[in-house]
Amino acid sequence: MLFGRLWTQCQECQGSLHRDVLCTSRDCPIFYRGRKVLKDMAEARLQLYRWDF
Repeated sequence: MLFGRLWTQCQECQGSLHRDVLCTSRDCPIFYRGRKVLKDMAEARLQLYRWDF
């Protein structure tokens, strides 16, 4: 849910809700929070995968 909210904020900043976000701003805290959320989600997915076997 957090990633979805951050993504929407980036889309609004870009001015379009229908295109991919092409942001590489090093000054944007939302950009880095979004990247951290993606990293955390990938790590959680890996941990869940380990429990399946």
